[in-house]
Amino acid sequence: MSVEQIQLIILGSEETLRLLLNQPEYHAIACSEKFATANKLGLMDAIQILSELHDAIEEAEHDMENNLPRYQFDT
Repeated sequence: MSVEQIQLIILGSEETLRLLLNQPEYHAIACSEKFATANKLGLMDAIQILSELHDAIEEAEHDMENNLPRYQFDT
């Protein structure tokens, strides 16, 4: 699988979750007192994580193309 394909999957998943977030059916479920996650994370957290993953991949790809180290330490 190529990096581009990975990025497309991440972007597609993020967009799908954004669409889901706006559905009244999802709101009904999320507002239910029975709805809970083990770590208190919600759909917006998942969207944010996917966005950050996409950005990190883009940054790493850019750095690799320019032969830049990901992190530089002061010596």
